[in-house]
Amino acid sequence: MTEVLRRADELLEILGLSKTDELRATISAELRVRSYHGLVGAATLVAKARTSPDPWQSALNVHDTNCARLSVLYSLTHWAEVATRAAVDLRMCEIEGREWYLDPSLYLAAERVDQFKKDLSQGTYWRKDAPSGGMVPNYPTSWQFLDSVNLGWLVQIVAFAYSGLGNAFVRADGTTAPASEVLSLLGKCNETRKKVAHNALIESDAYSAATRDLGRLLSLLGLSVPEEFRRTEQLRAEYIKRLPAPISRSN
Repeated sequence: MTEVLRRADELLEILGLSKTDELRATISAELRVRSYHGLVGAATLVAKARTSPDPWQSALNVHDTNCARLSVLYSLTHWAEVATRAAVDLRMCEIEGREWYLDPSLYLAAERVDQFKKDLSQGTYWRKDAPSGGMVPNYPTSWQFLDSVNLGWLVQIVAFAYSGLGNAFVRADGTTAPASEVLSLLGKCNETRKKVAHNALIESDAYSAATRDLGRLLSLLGLSVPEEFRRTEQLRAEYIKRLPAPISRSN
């Protein structure tokens, strides 16, 4: 028995369906192009509900719904991350000058600096500074440096430097959001980003919570979620129209 048939049978067992040749062939075709662990999660949800007259189609619908949710969350986390990087860079340039990134003590607690350097230890990231003899980020500009920093470290930078960055995160009434609120939202953004990257199954309540939190963060950064989607979806529709014709596959 091939591996794809073994997995098809495992899905049929989860769904409580007979292992007919037709169903095995149908599921095998999907397994060749879809996430197995995603389909297992979807099948498990359908099996628990025990309400569907067509469990396999319901599982496929759950999987496809999850893909749509992940697509929306990808856009939201992308916008949040990009806007946060822009806000941090602009504020730090105003406060500390355009070369602020060369001195990690300006944006990270002392006990974090060594850990930060080790985490970004690739040769292109650090260079020896001639005047001081110390190691400094090997980037010509602050924005290029900040683009290389992962979201986890970006949250650390915001936490340390928040007293100067605060007015980059503004509520609708014009007041500055407290650091605790911003850091909580950034932490949730980071967790959602990981789930998107790893094709996690996002159930309805978790999806609603994630979109709510990301919407709050984007609002603090001055972005309108409906407007961002309006702009990008119009362009996206055009790119979808231009996709090349599918390549036919011989059996």
